Amino acid sequence: MGLYRFHVRDASGLVEDEEGTELPDLHAVLAEALRCTREVMAEAPAIAGMEFVITDEAGRLVLTLPIQNVPSAQPDRAQGQAA
Repeated sequence: MGLYRFHVRDASGLVEDEEGTELPDLHAVLAEALRCTREVMAEAPAIAGMEFVITDEAGRLVLTLPIQNVPSAQPDRAQGQAA
């Protein structure tokens, strides 16, 4: 497990995540970032240029992710249908 901080950057600067989130690996970091993006988008439209800046506990950049509409994971509708 590692501590990851999900900072938010927009035109006015960087809002730092002071607490962070414990996650097991980078796959979990990406899943959490996508979940947070959907949550932000459900509350209000994103501001152009707004993004998550995710760092590890040492402060190293792990991922930057624009805050924009992210489709939910949905099963492939074509599966199981005859061609």
